[in-house]
Formats: sequence, C-alpha cells, structure tokens
Amino acid sequence: MSKAITKSETWRHRSASYATHGSRKGINLLGWDVASLPEELTDQQRIDAIQQHKKWLECELVRAKASGASKERIKDLGIAINHANMEVNKIRPGFDGRDLNHWIIDVLKPRFTKSEWDRIVREALALRSRQEK
Repeated sequence: MSKAITKSETWRHRSASYATHGSRKGINLLGWDVASLPEELTDQQRIDAIQQHKKWLECELVRAKASGASKERIKDLGIAINHANMEVNKIRPGFDGRDLNHWIIDVLKPRFTKSEWDRIVREALALRSRQEK
C-alpha cells in the first residue's frame, strides 16, 4: 500500500469490520482481544495436528517414490515423518512397560524376608527353565 493511501483521511477514518488496522476509537473490531479463546492447544489437539501433518508427509513420500524423486528428497521426508512420530511420543503419556506381574512383585516383595524372597525367585527360575525345555 502506498504512503499516500495510508495517510489519506478516508483510510484513517475506516472503522467498519473490514478495517485492517485498529479503530481510531481504540475498539478492537476484529475480536483479537477475546479472552475466552484458548491461546494454546490441548495435548490431544496437538497430537491430532501432528498426526494430520504426518499423514500429509506420508502421502508426499508415496508421491515422491512414484515420481522417482531424488534419494535426498525421500530421505528428508522420512526424517520429517520420524520427527513427527517423536513429537507425538513426547506429548503422549508414556507406557512404562510394566505389566501386571511387575506390580504383583512390587506388592509381594516387601511381605517376605530376603531369604524367603530368594527361595521364591529360585523356584520361579527353576519352573521357567523346566518349561523352556
């Protein structure tokens, strides 16, 4: 936009909802100051957005392979897909890899003395070795 237009009276007096600058009266006509809108996404919204981007990247990867794109382009798309997966894993609450048997051990172990617990472990190891044969 030229300097002459921005300095003209018509431009400065625009105050309708289509105005691209703040109102002369100091009123926000575009609703930018609405406090009820959340400024940050929830974790699930972020995960959904990253997964949508990952789907797009996967489609691009298929197109690149079909069109015979360079190996560098295919590698870059693969790296971007991997990065998207890592971002989702950072956000998503992790699985600590503990099964029910780990929790049972945590409950039962304090109830036995060291010698009793060692005997139970030896019996369990013997049972496992018999089943593996």
